[in-house]
Amino acid sequence: MAAITEKWAADQLFAAQDAVNATLGRPSNCRDGIYTDLTAHVQLTVTADGFRAARAERADRARIERLKFLKHSLYIDPSLMAIEYFEQHPEGVASGEIGIANFRKLANELRSFDEWWSPLMAAWSELSANTAPQEAVEQSMHVLIDAIRRLDAKLALKYKLPTANDSEP
Repeated sequence: MAAITEKWAADQLFAAQDAVNATLGRPSNCRDGIYTDLTAHVQLTVTADGFRAARAERADRARIERLKFLKHSLYIDPSLMAIEYFEQHPEGVASGEIGIANFRKLANELRSFDEWWSPLMAAWSELSANTAPQEAVEQSMHVLIDAIRRLDAKLALKYKLPTANDSEP
């Protein structure tokens, strides 16, 4: 019976109980049919804390799946994020203090992060981990810093990126 009940969470107590009773109600391993009229009833119990914990875990999993869905939907149509926000904060819509442009900007930044920066940083981490000599890791970092300096010197100054001379003794 443990093989049956382990398929169910604590907040699905009645479903687990029904599954056990359904299995007991159909004795399939009785060759002579001796136990065909045998009936049994199992009643399962769970503590209140166990039930609450299982229900909270189920709610957390549902929330994560909802957030994943919203994230995916946001990339397809950023206005969905605004609509959801407006549903939860209607006072901002009524007062006119919330602008759609901010939501579109956020959606574009999130999309950019997932499409460009996240893969770039993952590749950089893997390159650093797989590169044996430390000099090669430092050299690739200098190439990246040099590219930033060439594309936007003000940005390099703002973040005080080191120059090639800064790292030499």
